[in-house]
Amino acid sequence: MSHRATLLLVMFVALVVRALYLTTDVDVPAQDTPDYDEIALNLVAGEGFVAHDNWYGYPMRSWRAPLYPALLAGVYGLFGYHHVLIQILQAFLGALTAVGVLCLGRRLHPPSALAVGLIAALYPPLVAGTAEIMTETLFASLLVAATLVGLRAEARSGWIGSGALVGLAMLTRPVGLLLAPALMLFPVWSAWQSRDGRAWLVAIRRCVWILAGVLLVLSPWTMRNATVHGAFVPVSTHGGFILAGSNADEPEWRKQDGWQISPEVFADSPSEIDRDRAWRAQGWSWIVAHPVPWLRLVGERFLRFWYIFRPDYNIGFVLWLPLILAGVIRYGTHPGYREITSFAAVSLLVFSTLLYGSTRFRLPMEPLFLLYAGPVLHGIWSSHQRLRWVAGGTLWAGLNLLIWWQQETIHGLVVNGLQVSGLK
Repeated sequence: MSHRATLLLVMFVALVVRALYLTTDVDVPAQDTPDYDEIALNLVAGEGFVAHDNWYGYPMRSWRAPLYPALLAGVYGLFGYHHVLIQILQAFLGALTAVGVLCLGRRLHPPSALAVGLIAALYPPLVAGTAEIMTETLFASLLVAATLVGLRAEARSGWIGSGALVGLAMLTRPVGLLLAPALMLFPVWSAWQSRDGRAWLVAIRRCVWILAGVLLVLSPWTMRNATVHGAFVPVSTHGGFILAGSNADEPEWRKQDGWQISPEVFADSPSEIDRDRAWRAQGWSWIVAHPVPWLRLVGERFLRFWYIFRPDYNIGFVLWLPLILAGVIRYGTHPGYREITSFAAVSLLVFSTLLYGSTRFRLPMEPLFLLYAGPVLHGIWSSHQRLRWVAGGTLWAGLNLLIWWQQETIHGLVVNGLQVSGLK
């Protein structure tokens, strides 16, 4: 099958599956959607990038990263306020993500590329994200695109393009910045090991142009924030709140109604910048003053990142997890894969040590995780013991289907266990 045919096949399958999913009566939790919607509608109305209805009337001008609300505003401004149109757009973004995984597979392990692309096209968590008016689908597509361009780039234009895509990922979620060092580290490391002056110069140029691409995209928003707040705010003022809420005697994720802000906080500190700085100071002070409890929280957040209910049983992720782990062990340090491995490792480190280790952080990275499964799956299919592997895989799938069937009961038991142990 030709390269073009495989691209069209993966695109078609991904679109059909997402379209069918959108026709079902799915219960989509609101989560952060009201905030994104308000900002988008305020942009359409000419009031600027601001939210206040959910914040007791106090204006929040940089609380959210700008790209996703701006995307919503573009759709609402052209076609009116309809979530269905956003979901359709996200179906196309999800399909492009699957195509990007296919192209990455061709770069990293060509024999398994089509299989990995189809897995991404059918992958349940990515399909379900299509219906959510949240940043996951856009962020995942940008991570895959930035990784693809970064691994393929061999000249200045490609390096700038990769950096620009990282910048767009940052403007969707600030943690997108963590991809930049992963794309820059290994060329520098390889050049240093080779002691080749020309390779060293190329690696340095690569880093400079990737950073230039990031700054090119990021700087207009950062300058806007400086004008609005009179302070340096690279992306958003949300980080301090997350840091303080994640590092405390009783972290917000353990509370039944966590991540709420009382009106007294706004009354005592009306300035968005002052609140952010106070929260940051509070979070860092708690970490320094409570090293042992903080280490316990690090372990808890590491486990939360791999939690298998979101809130439904994430059968898609668990089904492929053995192959993903085998792929990390076998191929994790190979060229191309090592960049993804380092991105995952750095991200997991940040999510565990500073943030709150939610599965929301993991989902946009899962398309990249699937790339590890491809060569392992191909090796199994080419093995003389193929039938034994198929039998084992069938048993694993059957077990997970049983868990999925009884997920409400099992989820209840898991939640009760977490509550008893103080983890929820």
